[in-house]
Amino acid sequence: MNMSSKPSINPTVRDHAEELMLAQTREGTYLATQLKEEALNQATTGTAKLLLEAIRKRLAENIGQLSHGLTGRYADGELEVPVRGAISEITGAVATMHAFGDRHPVTEVLRHTHGVLAALVADYTVLHTLALASSNAILADMCLQHLEAIKILDAKILLELPAAVELEYAPEDDELSGQIGPAAQDHIKATFA
Repeated sequence: MNMSSKPSINPTVRDHAEELMLAQTREGTYLATQLKEEALNQATTGTAKLLLEAIRKRLAENIGQLSHGLTGRYADGELEVPVRGAISEITGAVATMHAFGDRHPVTEVLRHTHGVLAALVADYTVLHTLALASSNAILADMCLQHLEAIKILDAKILLELPAAVELEYAPEDDELSGQIGPAAQDHIKATFA
């Protein structure tokens, strides 16, 4: 295959894939900003920060793979010019918004990221269906891989939330301190079974 040629992609599929790349870029920027925050660095669980960093990295991988799926090549992370421009505008706006004191405790960052990942699950479901409808099996398979990875990371967020809530909101002198988070995690795990 000639690496400079572009595969023919249905415009609806392309538009939806580009929207997915933008959404993941926004969340990646948000996470990069929040990962620098004191609250995440002081979280005694430590797993929240590691999980959010894994999510940020996965979103970056998804963007690169989607770009490759649309262009037929990995341009060292570079996207098509119109997409690159839109991403730059959004990234700048998001970074500016977070630079002006938009600080969140760990619980809020986890809740926000859960909401974004849930939306991405729906968006990947739509893109998968559109890819199938346009006979783009490679993109359809890629969507399923991304969907599975996002669902796993989202489930991990739901399991991390109880510990973060307990750390941030439970009184330290409470006799049940250290027991509520694990009990809630067990209850959440039971819902997955």
